[in-house]
Amino acid sequence: MIDIAAAGLSDIGRKRPSNQDRYIVDDRHRLYVVADGMGGHQAGEVASQLVTDSLRQYFSSAGTVSPNPDTPPLKDPSLSPEANRMREAIEYANQQVYQAAANDKRCQGMGSTLAAVQFANNTFIAANVGDSPIYLVHEQSIETISVAHTFLAERPDLQTDAANVFSTELQHLLTRGMGVEDTVQPDICESPWYGGDRLVICSDGLSGKVAPEEILTMVSSNSVNSACQLLVEKANQRGGDDNITVIVMHVRKQNKLLQRINQWIGRFIGGGLSEG
Repeated sequence: MIDIAAAGLSDIGRKRPSNQDRYIVDDRHRLYVVADGMGGHQAGEVASQLVTDSLRQYFSSAGTVSPNPDTPPLKDPSLSPEANRMREAIEYANQQVYQAAANDKRCQGMGSTLAAVQFANNTFIAANVGDSPIYLVHEQSIETISVAHTFLAERPDLQTDAANVFSTELQHLLTRGMGVEDTVQPDICESPWYGGDRLVICSDGLSGKVAPEEILTMVSSNSVNSACQLLVEKANQRGGDDNITVIVMHVRKQNKLLQRINQWIGRFIGGGLSEG
């Protein structure tokens, strides 16, 4: 059985009049989410709140809600059942934001990023829409496992010295967002978890101020609660130009023999054992 220590923290920062970030730390469903809203007149707050509320509703409903109630969800054969549920949950949340924007003129044009991690028995599923990053810390190295959906990231030909003058604007220009269109295509990956792994989800108010190597140091040498506090403080010390939100997860070390048995069972059979 996986044992996860997780904590989250959100801060308005030093420049913004309100906090448009929302997050979920749901140990019951092993679900961890950051949503960074966008849109004027507080519509960004509405979008990110709808994203997190919809995901909570989906995973608490035991399959009774769906993006398209009259049509059975299409399964992606390349994804596990757990990853397919994540994909459907994201589509459901996208629909809620899109419909809210269509029904309220004050919310037209609103949207949100989404970065989510959910743990299964032997793997974790990481999914994202937009530019809120997900990092994996494994054996003292850090890797970005999300895909940045920004104009600059998708146009490497523009990542030249001549384009640096535009880089600040381009790196925040999203090519995908929750609720922007009636459908959404998240990037989803699934990977085995190992005892000692740490995962970090944050909004760009943090990732734009604190380098991955600094994140690695802070999360590797502190508790999840202390790491969140230190990371938010560091982003504020460097200007706090945006809202700052972070979740840190730590997979507690498991008996190595039991872990290997569980990974073998998960790969070939499904399910797993737990320590008595």
